[in-house]
Amino acid sequence: MKRFNLIIKHSGKTTEKVLNKFNKEKENLQFEIQDMVIMGLFEDILGKIKTLKTLFEVNQLDAINIILRSAFEGYVYLSFILEKDTVNRAKAYAYKNKIEEIKILKSLTENNSNGKKMREYIGRSIEEINVMYSQIFPENYFKEMQNKYKELYSSKELKKFWYDFDDKTKSFEQLCIKMDMEEKYSLIYRLFSRDVHSNRALSKVKISENEVVVGVFDNDVKTQKSLSGLILIEIVRDIFTYYKLKKDLNLFNYNLLTC
Repeated sequence: MKRFNLIIKHSGKTTEKVLNKFNKEKENLQFEIQDMVIMGLFEDILGKIKTLKTLFEVNQLDAINIILRSAFEGYVYLSFILEKDTVNRAKAYAYKNKIEEIKILKSLTENNSNGKKMREYIGRSIEEINVMYSQIFPENYFKEMQNKYKELYSSKELKKFWYDFDDKTKSFEQLCIKMDMEEKYSLIYRLFSRDVHSNRALSKVKISENEVVVGVFDNDVKTQKSLSGLILIEIVRDIFTYYKLKKDLNLFNYNLLTC
């Protein structure tokens, strides 16, 4: 647990180091959309792994694999963005997420039975949702996001995945293969999807000759901590490399030697 905690501690300084670079070079360096995506994704990954740390400490292991799977997904996305063509890849991620967010709000305002049921479920009127929508997104914002999204690709298909720049990456699995992460995908994403899809009911019950016990019996905490730590280490190194923070990268690597 000590090494895992130290990895989190040293990784937690990453955003501060990046922002310091912008503060020191503010006349020549602007915080752009790609920087918001990079640091936003990183903080999301870090936050999930901090949550894992808390769950490990209180021995609440039931949701560990779901959170680790989600952290891995963010790690793959961020690795892909940082690999090359970072500005366009980050914009694609941002625009697609905004489009999907608006679609959800739009579905809540539909004048059909499905829209009505969803509004009833969350206890909101169509007027309340329209006010919320107008406050969050300016007029024509949805169309603007769609146009910007389509401009990034040779194909103008809005349904395509944001990472499908080559028209050959049609799934998250294919993205992992493209990023040379097939073994990580098989280990983390495919294996842990059993938790996401509620396919582990039998693992919650242990039957012996004289008793039936309900709990979590098949978690490999050592492996989970190791995988979580590796995700953080690799993505922090990629971020420092992208921002040319050589001293911070060297210090981070040195600190890992003491873990």
